[in-house]
Amino acid sequence: MVNFARTIIDNVIIYYATFDCIDDDTSFMSSIGSIKYVISDGILYIMCFDVLGPYRNRGIGSMLLYYALEEGRMHRVKYAKLDCMSDMTDEHNIYIKNGFKFINKTDGPEMVYTYKYNKRKCLCM
Repeated sequence: MVNFARTIIDNVIIYYATFDCIDDDTSFMSSIGSIKYVISDGILYIMCFDVLGPYRNRGIGSMLLYYALEEGRMHRVKYAKLDCMSDMTDEHNIYIKNGFKFINKTDGPEMVYTYKYNKRKCLCM
């Protein structure tokens, strides 16, 4: 089940989406994936994105990215952007698989990989 929420802080709308499931043993609802993003000045910026390890490679991350990009499309954003501070290949592969393009790598104490998504047919209809 995907749940959505919005909050406004300093006139900026922050969007949240989580993918939740019910544990068969305990019947508790728990979040197994989430995405947090803002839309500002025509740009959708993905701030946080994660799917728990045991639930990866099941399409959950792609679905969460899809929902964020669709929200951007409805707001007619110019492009979407995210920064990734991990050098783990699987984290980068999901961005590439979902249409993001690698645009920059910043070296330093924390390497930052920047990705941009601007498929016109998806974001600017």
